[in-house]
Amino acid sequence: MYSDYGPLWPCHLCTFLFFVNKSSSSFSSYFGKITLVNTLLLPFVYLAQNIITPKDVINTINSISFKFLWNNSRDKIKRTNVIGNKLEGGLEVLDFKLFLNTQTIKIVKSLIMTNSANWKKYQIFSLKNMEKTFSSLRLI
Repeated sequence: MYSDYGPLWPCHLCTFLFFVNKSSSSFSSYFGKITLVNTLLLPFVYLAQNIITPKDVINTINSISFKFLWNNSRDKIKRTNVIGNKLEGGLEVLDFKLFLNTQTIKIVKSLIMTNSANWKKYQIFSLKNMEKTFSSLRLI
């Protein structure tokens, strides 16, 4: 299923699924399950910020997370409410797709700002090289 993306994502997804299945009987409260899901997603967050994350991997991670939360049944509360802030009635479950979109916006915002940090110079240099590479390809 994920063979196009190399061995990296299937390995991490299997590990995530293993821990979720292993601990599904250990947690009876929703807050315990939410804590576990948010903790298990931390390595994915780091990995996804550094490499391209396929959409089907993002959807699979979200699906596994929410199925674990609701004991493999359909969602009992709308996901938009579940990922919301506790002060607003939410449960603060990490939505992986929304989190990655937020991180992308932060990076773009940092690139647009006018300061001249070394990391920014490198990113702009890399983007220009990618643009040259892709513009030289002939797409039919």
